[in-house]
Amino acid sequence: FDLTGDDKLLDKAIKIRVKAFESSPAYLRYACLHAIGCTHRARFSIRRFKGDLDNAIEAHRKALALLVPAHPDRWKSLMFLGLALDADSWNADRRTEAMDCFRQALDQCGNDNVLYQSYLLSEIASSLVSGPRCTTDDCDNAIDMLAQAVSLNSSAQRSIIWNRMGSTYRLRFLQSHDPEDLHQSIRCFKEEAELLPPDHPRCGGNLSG
Repeated sequence: FDLTGDDKLLDKAIKIRVKAFESSPAYLRYACLHAIGCTHRARFSIRRFKGDLDNAIEAHRKALALLVPAHPDRWKSLMFLGLALDADSWNADRRTEAMDCFRQALDQCGNDNVLYQSYLLSEIASSLVSGPRCTTDDCDNAIDMLAQAVSLNSSAQRSIIWNRMGSTYRLRFLQSHDPEDLHQSIRCFKEEAELLPPDHPRCGGNLSG
């Protein structure tokens, strides 16, 4: 099933995956729970129904519980649980737990997984500055993490990291009123724009704003 497609297909996917989980042998239960969690989160991104997000979090928690601490894929399970928790942007406790999941996943993913390291650093940084009580220190730490994340990622997907770094510099400028922060924010958005096609909705929007 294409998890970015028609939400009616996601309805069907959830029913099939729940049924598969109910009849699955023990060695397939993790994969079934992981698939259920991902599909609920995909449907939440379309319908914004909080029940889907709660179900996604529950499924990913159960999947994680099936993996022993030394399991080589445990960091991925932590990452997906973190993504589901982080999507609950109105719940400070869940955002805090999401950041803890991301940090644990980063510690466990290994030095060979540089793209995932980049992704996790970016997610942690985003979580640091997403709350209403974001401080200048939070911005400083987020910028350091994003700089490390972009250095690890040579793909075009690093555009989102430049976007987050530009937004974080802009947020720090609003707190510090330091013109250098504004200059750095513009530099980051220019770096982002160079990686995006001209008709991309983010292309130029931040620079004009």
